[in-house]
Amino acid sequence: MQTDISLSQFLAIQEKGVSAWEFQPELEIANCFVEARTEIEFYDSECSVQTNLPVPKQNDVYYWEAKIYDKPENTLISIGMTTKPYPLFRLPGHRRYNQPFTPTPYGPPLSQGDVIGVGYRPRSGTIFFTRNGKKLEDVVHGQKAQNFFPTIGANGPCTVHVNFGQMGFVFIEANVKKWGLAPMTGSLAPPPPYGSEQGSILLESGRESAAQISQRVYQDANNARTSSTVRIAPSASPGPVRSPTDISLAQLAHIPSNEDAGEGSSRINVGDGEHTPLLNTQDIDLAPPPEYSSPDSSRRGSEDLPRQNQPPIPSYDAAVGNRDGNPSRPSGNN
Repeated sequence: MQTDISLSQFLAIQEKGVSAWEFQPELEIANCFVEARTEIEFYDSECSVQTNLPVPKQNDVYYWEAKIYDKPENTLISIGMTTKPYPLFRLPGHRRYNQPFTPTPYGPPLSQGDVIGVGYRPRSGTIFFTRNGKKLEDVVHGQKAQNFFPTIGANGPCTVHVNFGQMGFVFIEANVKKWGLAPMTGSLAPPPPYGSEQGSILLESGRESAAQISQRVYQDANNARTSSTVRIAPSASPGPVRSPTDISLAQLAHIPSNEDAGEGSSRINVGDGEHTPLLNTQDIDLAPPPEYSSPDSSRRGSEDLPRQNQPPIPSYDAAVGNRDGNPSRPSGNN
């Protein structure tokens, strides 16, 4: 299949650098999980996983390393490079699987903690390996036409972390000569460090958006003053404490104008759903109330009668004598 690096992939490499490479497992087939682009965790069945981009061919040498973590004794790990398409249900390996009856050994068996490096020379088509910083013999030659993809496979539980050049290599020659698949950082600027966000286009646009939102809220508040309905939110503080005998005429003295409550408004919304009618100046009689005068039949009106028409006030003795109904007989015992 056509696996040459396309123009979009080349631009992605220019922008992202070595971060453009990542392992992409087939979720329907592969029995593994990839985290942080290059950290692979295998499970209980045999499978392999390839990268999204092949190894380039512009430089003299390209190199990458894989470190083995959490490898049980009965788990077989295979590290190498393959072409696409490649069956993801089998492990990569030229020397062993191409000669199943008489497999050719290559280096010591892999164990937990080992760092395996894979190098590729595009001009001669040579692939070589390293183990814990020491170069091993070349594997093949003349592999120039194919596009090779870094591939990791295992038949049991284990964890493998791959370094494409985002950090230093264990193999000193590759580390000094910078044989990684691409530079550590591309042309795409990294995010600004903490405390140095000045000049950031993203943060400046965020500040502008916040300013626009605050301005819109301020305009909405001004428009609410001229709307036909005014909402009064309940006050958070209870207000001044008044004595039971304190008489406040604030409700009668305060008459909202049309500017505050809006023309034609008849109610003020208090809280949620409570309506209190407004005081209308037409319903208040500004003239003083008339003076009160008692009716003619009241007792108070008797004070205004002439003195000659009033009956005489009886004395105390007469009042006491009338208690028995006989005014002539005195009360009490002699």
